[in-house]
Amino acid sequence: MRNLVFILAAFMVLGACNSENRALKDQEAVTVSRENFEQEASGLVDKKIALEGTVTHVCKHGGKRFFLGEERIKVVASDRIGSFETSLEGSDVYVEGILREERVDEAFLAEWESELKESAEVKEKEIAHKGEPGHDHAEEAETEDPNASARKQIEQYREQLAREGKEYLSFYSVEVLDVKENK
Repeated sequence: MRNLVFILAAFMVLGACNSENRALKDQEAVTVSRENFEQEASGLVDKKIALEGTVTHVCKHGGKRFFLGEERIKVVASDRIGSFETSLEGSDVYVEGILREERVDEAFLAEWESELKESAEVKEKEIAHKGEPGHDHAEEAETEDPNASARKQIEQYREQLAREGKEYLSFYSVEVLDVKENK
């Protein structure tokens, strides 16, 4: 009986996702210019948008995202499009997708700091282990803080929040539904 309830719940979730995807697929895309992307983005979160531009960079590690134009608008792969070919770099493209927002607030930054602290503690234990008798890797122990750049980024976000008097910072990306190379 419990298995049946679990299976029914899974089908309901999948059905809801599919109906959302169908609704988005049928939705008319709002055309957004790259130049006005930041100004228009807050009113278009979770809506279907279209934009054009030149691919300035395709991430080499898995091709899961690329950036459009000098504005460096982040375009991310979706279930529909698993990855992007690096050959897209330098190409002019037309993109349709769902505008997504990631918010960075104090809670996000505190969690990030906590994760960095935990990883530093694990690293310290690994270094201590390398220095134990029978381990010839003591010279490999790192003295640099591998999380220094992340800590600096956290501090910069906090400064930006304070300077702008905001509760959160918004970072936008486009989750791709379709991408076509303009020929």
